[in-house]
Amino acid sequence: MNDMKFSIEDNLKDCTKGNYNLKDISIETFKYTKIRIFFNILKLIIEKKINEILIYNIDIFVDIFCNNMNNYKKNKKYTPVFVINITKKFDSSKFILDNNPLLFYEKIEELFYSTLIKYQQIEKIEKLVIPQIFKNDKFIFYKSMKENDNFISQKLNDIKHIFEECKSLVDSYLSKINKHADILNFNVNDAIRNIDINTSVDHIQNIIYKNVDKIQNINNTIEDNINLGVFLVKCKDIKLFIINEINNYIKALTNIIVQRYKEKYTSNLMFYNSVIVRLKKKTTKIQEIYEKEEYIKDMKKSLDFVSQDIKEINILFNCLNKLNYKFSSDDYLSYWKIINRPSKIEKIVKEVNENIKKQKNVLLEELINDESKFQSSIVDMKENVQSIKSFNDENNYLSINKFILTVQNQLALLIKESKEINYREKLFNIEISDFSILLKIQNELNLYYTFWLIYKSIKSMDERFEKKINSLNHKKIEDDFNLILKNMNKINKHANEYYKNKNSLIKKMNEKLQFFNSYVSLLISLRKPSIKDRHKNQIAQIIDEKKNIDFNNITFNELLKLNINNKITSIINICEKANKENAIEKFLYKIKNNFSKIIFQMKHEENNKIFIISNLNEILTKIEENLVLNQNLLIINIYEIYHIDIINNQNMMINANAIINTLKKSQNLFLYLSRIFILTDISKQLINESKK
Repeated sequence: MNDMKFSIEDNLKDCTKGNYNLKDISIETFKYTKIRIFFNILKLIIEKKINEILIYNIDIFVDIFCNNMNNYKKNKKYTPVFVINITKKFDSSKFILDNNPLLFYEKIEELFYSTLIKYQQIEKIEKLVIPQIFKNDKFIFYKSMKENDNFISQKLNDIKHIFEECKSLVDSYLSKINKHADILNFNVNDAIRNIDINTSVDHIQNIIYKNVDKIQNINNTIEDNINLGVFLVKCKDIKLFIINEINNYIKALTNIIVQRYKEKYTSNLMFYNSVIVRLKKKTTKIQEIYEKEEYIKDMKKSLDFVSQDIKEINILFNCLNKLNYKFSSDDYLSYWKIINRPSKIEKIVKEVNENIKKQKNVLLEELINDESKFQSSIVDMKENVQSIKSFNDENNYLSINKFILTVQNQLALLIKESKEINYREKLFNIEISDFSILLKIQNELNLYYTFWLIYKSIKSMDERFEKKINSLNHKKIEDDFNLILKNMNKINKHANEYYKNKNSLIKKMNEKLQFFNSYVSLLISLRKPSIKDRHKNQIAQIIDEKKNIDFNNITFNELLKLNINNKITSIINICEKANKENAIEKFLYKIKNNFSKIIFQMKHEENNKIFIISNLNEILTKIEENLVLNQNLLIINIYEIYHIDIINNQNMMINANAIINTLKKSQNLFLYLSRIFILTDISKQLINESKK
């Protein structure tokens, strides 16, 4: 650089003294051209000097690479010249280098040869430019550099061999890392889906251990950073990536074991807690004691089944321990609770069994006392039944029925109590008492109750015959008569067995039933709501042509005294006709009622400031439905008195149907025209029509 400095200063000195002659250059451009040409020469001088320095220092440059290789081979510490990273691409199935190792050499080679090419241009430039500028050719200083070219080429070849050797080292190390390249296409979620409920813990554990060994192998074989000849190869990020992916898989597998463990110990804890709650529940009644005993028997089977779960929990717990899983304090507490629960429950069961034994002794004494009292109650019940059986005072039939009801209620309590005693005897495993006598008593009481109930119904029916017909309820008469019919067969069936002392009374009851069979149907017909005054007049005319019968005040017995036996069929025919007429009247009422409920519903029309009838179609449907009902009535009607009403109904609904249809058409036309005439242009042109 000192030589260059001297050359520059010497040339500048000559330049200032005017020693340069310039040809064909005007005075105006002289100064600029002189300086420009000078600096071009200055550039050439600098480039020449740089090349001289380059040639001089290339040995040192090559020695750096050689020293890198020697230190690598001797396994010494050193600082490599270049850094190269191992990286990954999303679309690649292998790890790659961020640069080709030979690319570094190519850059060096390009630097040297481009410099040499530039240097070789100096001779041509000097021969062309210098004679034009200077008075003589003392500044032509280029000399041949061919010897230097060969020297540099040889040195570059030496460097190239070093780089090729380093490339093979880097490629070899990359192939070692690419043994783990399958991690690039590995998906933890997909791998976990292959683990199902049937996959054993041992199998999952083996997968985890294999992956732990894999991480250990990676740590042993792959460095974070490694010197390979002239290259410092950086692997830390890729190594961390591989290990993290494997760790994520291990974590997911461990979570499966954790989940199984937690499910197992949670279900076990719930089971054990429920067992303890049931065992500690207080028992005071014999049924509760029995249920607890049965529960303890069944519980042993459950405990045997759950003990298998405990073995699995132990396996899972030990497995997680080996995997260095960090259990929470609650996890540890739950685990030890489960392990200790069987012995705790065994202890509780022992205490409960001892307590049950004590309770049973006390309850057994109570049972013996209760059964003794119960037997005396049965004796009392038999006495009550005997008094009911011997009762024969028909005038006091109301009181006997009340008494039977009271005894039946007492018997129901005894039957319930007998079941409790039998149940307790079963629990104590002693001979079961026979209380079937109570069911026999119950059956007998029911028969006596039925007898006096039917007697009461016959008396009640008999009393109705003495009341005014107009005051009677036909439904009540019908229900009571059916009750008598239904139960008299039962009474007659058991007459010889249970009603031996009531034969004369049963005879009277059968006679009354025969009488009722002849006249009750007539009484029911006369009292139906369908009987109107016109029907009463027709019946009165059949019985007495003078029509002197007052149905509002006459009793049924008084009616029977009018010798109506041969007229009953005619009277009943009138009543049946009344029923049919009543059905037609109901039909007519329904049609009129439906028709009266039809109303117009108004709504605001969207595009105009008007209201329209919105339910015309519904009204037409209702009218048509009523019209069908009326036409059906016209078909089934056999009575002239309703014909005019039915025809009037039909005409009214036909007219209504026509009116609604006309209104519907009118409304639709109105809406159509209103949408036209609402337009401003038309309403102005057709003022009168628009108003209309």
